[in-house]
Amino acid sequence: MLALVTGERGEGGDDDVAGPEIQEPMEVPITDVDGDPAPIVVARRPYEVTYRVEGFTPGQGAVIDTERRWVRPPFDSRVESRAGDGERGQLTFLQVATFGFLQTGREDEEPAVLATEPVVAPGDARLAADVDSAVAAGVLEWQGQERTVLDRRCQVFRTGTPIDVATPGPPVESPLSYADLCIGDDGVLLHEEWVIDGNVFRRRIATSIEARDDLDDALFRPTGLRPEPPGDGVLREVSNDSQPPGVDFYDLVRPPAGFGHLGRFGYTPPRAPLDLTQGDPAKVAQLLDVYVDDDGGLLVVANGGTSDRSPFIPQPDEEDAVDLGDLGTGEVVVGLRQHEVRVGLAGGRFVRVWGTIAVEDLIEVARSLRATNDPDGEVTPI
Repeated sequence: MLALVTGERGEGGDDDVAGPEIQEPMEVPITDVDGDPAPIVVARRPYEVTYRVEGFTPGQGAVIDTERRWVRPPFDSRVESRAGDGERGQLTFLQVATFGFLQTGREDEEPAVLATEPVVAPGDARLAADVDSAVAAGVLEWQGQERTVLDRRCQVFRTGTPIDVATPGPPVESPLSYADLCIGDDGVLLHEEWVIDGNVFRRRIATSIEARDDLDDALFRPTGLRPEPPGDGVLREVSNDSQPPGVDFYDLVRPPAGFGHLGRFGYTPPRAPLDLTQGDPAKVAQLLDVYVDDDGGLLVVANGGTSDRSPFIPQPDEEDAVDLGDLGTGEVVVGLRQHEVRVGLAGGRFVRVWGTIAVEDLIEVARSLRATNDPDGEVTPI
């Protein structure tokens, strides 16, 4: 999933900004340090952060925007981008996310709202997942550098893509295109430099950060039309004993310490418009058990399948294969907000486990799943 947080400037807005504001880029000193990075302990508290965003144009300095993010973990986020160096410029982009919904597009443009899986808020500017797992997997590469932003230390890690790409690639995939993320000791992004083909394309610098335990629910409420199933996806709570008939259904007997069961949900992802020149694509359905803890952590166990029994999750390469116990052989997908363990089963069925806990803990959760098979099983919406 690609969660974009910048957009093209359009007409409208609540200010009289005439055009792009071009300035000299802000300099942030870099200090080389020896040894390993200091520990990063992710603080999953609600917060508000404002960034100065510099978009570079050849020979013309930087086009300045202001980006504000409100985040209430694990599901809620709001991202606003405005033209100019301040918070009163023309609104150029809006993204709102909450449990099961993602809205993109300004409120004056009939914004699109989709039903989504319960995931870590896409606007969260933190490494919300376990950082050590990302470093061990090579997705983050320590650069031996520190910077100081807002009188806070941050440490520089290189990855293949900016923080808003949910599943980033490692930096070695393209040595001339990468993102340097400067992460504070609490996991929050303080500085980001995105380089494409050897040239700086965009830079983010935090200008204010504030803990916010008082965030209003209205910030995260979608204002566009609710999703129209099946095209825009469906997410609906079902009874805790719901399961499909006649197939193995993998259940978590005991969640990790501190996690409580939020509920079981049926989910069908959004579908692309039907192409009459092609065959009707397979439908995908999942049952999701969602667990949260008091610290804003997330864990989801998904049982799913395809309508035509075609594989939804490919078999992993031998070097990437992970033993998942009774489930068989699967793979790990390391991200910056959440990690995932997944395995494809016979007949187009699959199991996925994702969340903010360390990769080795996700693997243990997957190995602990136990299958039941009820020939009379049914899915009961609430």
